[in-house]
Amino acid sequence: MNRGGIAFTLVELLVVIAIIGILIALLLPAVQAAREAARRMQCTNNMKQFGLALHNYHSACNSLPSSKSLRGGTGVAGGWTWSAHFVLLPFMEQTARHSAIQETVDSTSTIEPWRPWDTLKEKIPPLLCPSEPNAAGTPFAATNIVLCRGDRMFDNNAASGADFNKAADRTLFVNRQWKSFAACTDGLSNTIAISESVATSAPGDRRIKGGVALVGAPAQTPISKCGHQAIADPNNRAMIKPGQALVNQTANDATNTNIPLRCWRFADGRPHFTSGQTMLAPNSPSCNGQANAQDNCGLYSMSSNHTGGVNVGLFDGSVSFVSDTIDCNGSNSLQPEIGEKSPYGVWGALGTPRGGESNAQL
Repeated sequence: MNRGGIAFTLVELLVVIAIIGILIALLLPAVQAAREAARRMQCTNNMKQFGLALHNYHSACNSLPSSKSLRGGTGVAGGWTWSAHFVLLPFMEQTARHSAIQETVDSTSTIEPWRPWDTLKEKIPPLLCPSEPNAAGTPFAATNIVLCRGDRMFDNNAASGADFNKAADRTLFVNRQWKSFAACTDGLSNTIAISESVATSAPGDRRIKGGVALVGAPAQTPISKCGHQAIADPNNRAMIKPGQALVNQTANDATNTNIPLRCWRFADGRPHFTSGQTMLAPNSPSCNGQANAQDNCGLYSMSSNHTGGVNVGLFDGSVSFVSDTIDCNGSNSLQPEIGEKSPYGVWGALGTPRGGESNAQL
């Protein structure tokens, strides 16, 4: 008997459930997009802080930091492995961390930034991108911000010689050299200082973003050996192809923490950990010519987990987003000589400070 109450039929209930399901399906992508936008904004802010630190350092020292130095020193021989990131800590409101690391070094007989000290393990949020979960799980304090080393590779251990001089001409960040903004003749607003790079997730990582392939002698023909056609899995372009060798990913200390993986050590000035180049387009493969990648020539592409490109910081302190489709002139050229314009299109021009491409803008 109908007592005058209001009730739903089964069909009406199913319709309501279906409508709710459709609304949720429409809403979730929007929520994820909003979250990614917030993460990208935080990443942009971190890069602006790093750029500001570069300017503050330049004001204090009348030069930019060297890519590798002895705990920030400018005239002491030996132990030239400490990164610009470490030197910049006091200029990023990380003075306490910088002092703690200095005290650890001073109290030991070792001066290398790959020692498993607690002072080198605690994460440094300004160096990490919120969209990059892998860097937070590394045994050392990692970094997703890397220095732009132009459009040429060189032996990381070299401090002189013809190849070193050619490579040093393509960047403002050089091993044992302290260049000033005056060396950037293409203009501070036209030259990339820093970019993002995805950290290796774990030994054996075969992702294009984060993985580093082992190839033979890439120095003279880096693009043909390191490009997508040579490295990527044709059935899954996000992965390094099966059977392709990876760089040395074995531990080399008794604690099993000193594993030389991409971006795993913020304080290590070797390119494998804290640098990248503008040769292949953003989010392209990275490679190295020898198994002990941290000490030898390599091509390290800029990369990020943001959709469609990477954030880059220019020397004028601004931050821009660069698309994966930026012009690289086919990325199929030999390495440039001193004073030459970059053969790698707009991307290469933006990465070099004195190639005569002052009209190359984002």
